[in-house]
Amino acid sequence: MILIFTTSCKTPKNTDCAKVDSIINKTIALINNRNSENYIESIDFYTIEKIWIKECEMDPTKIEILEFIKDREGRIQSFSMSYSTMIRTIEKIHKLKGWKFHLESYEYIDTENLLNFNILRYNLKLKDNFGNKWKMHFHITEYKDCYYITEPIEVNYFTKEW
Repeated sequence: MILIFTTSCKTPKNTDCAKVDSIINKTIALINNRNSENYIESIDFYTIEKIWIKECEMDPTKIEILEFIKDREGRIQSFSMSYSTMIRTIEKIHKLKGWKFHLESYEYIDTENLLNFNILRYNLKLKDNFGNKWKMHFHITEYKDCYYITEPIEVNYFTKEW
C-alpha cells in the first residue's frame, strides 16, 4: 500500500518558508499522532486554493480541478477521510497497535513541472518501533520557493518493506 501524505507547514507572513525536511518530519509526526483534527488543522487550505486558482488562470483546461478546490468543505472531508483510511489501514490490515514511525532516509525521484508550481516526488524509508520497514511515496509542492503538501493521503502509496 502507498500513501500520499498531505500537510503543509503554515508560514505566516514574515517567517521563513517550510523546507522539504520539515514537511517530511511534520508529516511523520502527524501519522504517529493518529488524530484527524490535528491533521486537518495542519493543512494550509488557503494556500492550496491560491496555488490552484493561479494554475487554472494560466491553464483553463484545468477548470474542473478549480471547482473541487473552491469547495473547501468537500476538500476538508476528502483530506479527513483519506487520513482516517490510512490510520485504519495501519491498524487493521497491518495489525499495528501503538506504532511510531521513524524516518531512516528519503530520496528524490523526479519533478512534475506545472505552469505555476512543481510537484516533487520522494520515496521515504521508515521504520516503526517494532522493527518493521516501510516505504512511502511522498509528493511535495514547490510554490514560490516554499514547500507544501496539496494532495490528500492515498493509501496505495504506502508499502511494507524497502
